[in-house]
Amino acid sequence: MSDPTIYVPSYSFSGYQATNPAKPLPAAQVDNELANVSLSLTETVNALKDVRRSDGKLVNQIVTFDSLDNDLRAEYSGGAVSAWAPVVDYASGIAATPIAPATVVVYQGETYVCLVAHTTTALFQTADWKKIAARGVNGTGSGDMLASLNLADLVSKPQSRINLGIGNVDNTSDLAKPISTATQAAIDATNANVAALTAAQFDYFTGCVPAYVSASSVSFPSGVGLFSNKRHILPAYTKLMSATFAAGTAAGMLDTGAIGASKTYFLFAIRNTTTGDCDYLASLSLTPLVPTGWELNSGARVGIILTNGSSQIIPFVQTGNRVRTDVYSWFTSAVDISGLASPPNVPSGISTDIFVAIDLDMSTTNGTIVASASDAVTVSGAASPSQAVRARARSGSDFPDGSASAGICRSNGSGQVNRFVDTNTSSGTSLATFTVSGWIDWQCKRLFG
Repeated sequence: MSDPTIYVPSYSFSGYQATNPAKPLPAAQVDNELANVSLSLTETVNALKDVRRSDGKLVNQIVTFDSLDNDLRAEYSGGAVSAWAPVVDYASGIAATPIAPATVVVYQGETYVCLVAHTTTALFQTADWKKIAARGVNGTGSGDMLASLNLADLVSKPQSRINLGIGNVDNTSDLAKPISTATQAAIDATNANVAALTAAQFDYFTGCVPAYVSASSVSFPSGVGLFSNKRHILPAYTKLMSATFAAGTAAGMLDTGAIGASKTYFLFAIRNTTTGDCDYLASLSLTPLVPTGWELNSGARVGIILTNGSSQIIPFVQTGNRVRTDVYSWFTSAVDISGLASPPNVPSGISTDIFVAIDLDMSTTNGTIVASASDAVTVSGAASPSQAVRARARSGSDFPDGSASAGICRSNGSGQVNRFVDTNTSSGTSLATFTVSGWIDWQCKRLFG
């Protein structure tokens, strides 16, 4: 068959995610990439079947003469073994005869193999020959193989094989046997496909959207995922934040300690290394303490929850990777202000897209107030961050004014975003109010989130 199709990624999911952070991965492109991977692996497996039997050995008759080592082919004469009649006077009609290496002859009842190419003379030149079988006692027997050259009991087996023109033949183990060019090509193609899959990091899952149950418990509907190339069947469980991890529903899920106040907890799907069953784990760290007998594979973070000052889970409603909470006041300002700040009740320790709203009030005439919120990370080369949420209120000579705006700002790993207020009036005549109401977990591997 022709060479297997090498898998080459045809679509940049990281590029799509960078420009569409709030949208799920395109399902059609995911299916297309997985179909291309399946085709490449199937063709590779079929190519291996051309050269490898089901017992792991090479297919019968696949090693041909052209596959042999060059030295072995050179030493093989390819024709019938020449022979001189027994008990022949070497000087009778033998002179001036070309002899090739590995030619086997019989001379005076004994068998010799030619060591070097030469032309015979009237005298038998022993230096050009190697005796491999001696004649019988009376000179007429067929003779016995010399003990030093008999393959069954000789001392130097390699030398005997060389004498017989089969010096490259050996009892090589299966693991040490060389492989054909076709086999190596198939192996190389497989390795290339595996490397491409590893680089692509196709970690993903569906379903399993966390839901608020009570101040100390969270529920998970069922789902399915592929993390580190291992299939995960995600169960429908209710887990408790009031206890450390125990397998099963209505059991604890903390990796260690007790539930803390005003904390960000990361939720993970973990897998039992013996049974393959899955469960859920909560941790203050993105690298949690995994219980003995369980494993945490790449991409298996399934959500984030927060606690308030009383160590209670903050109520939330989650759809896909979008989490909505109550509206929480961030800050108010009647004077100019700018810089990074941390809104309340948003995740810390990981970057998320935060829902921010701005309300402006101008209570005097001929006044202007502008406010904005923006991503924590500025665009390379920009003098200031782009304004993701912006509002402006401006009053005329005879009436006050107000304005409002809402949108999404991307936080840094500390949960901070940029804020800005600018007013041309004195304190007490204008006011900017900032609030937050949830986040989008843009780094979560949930599809269609």
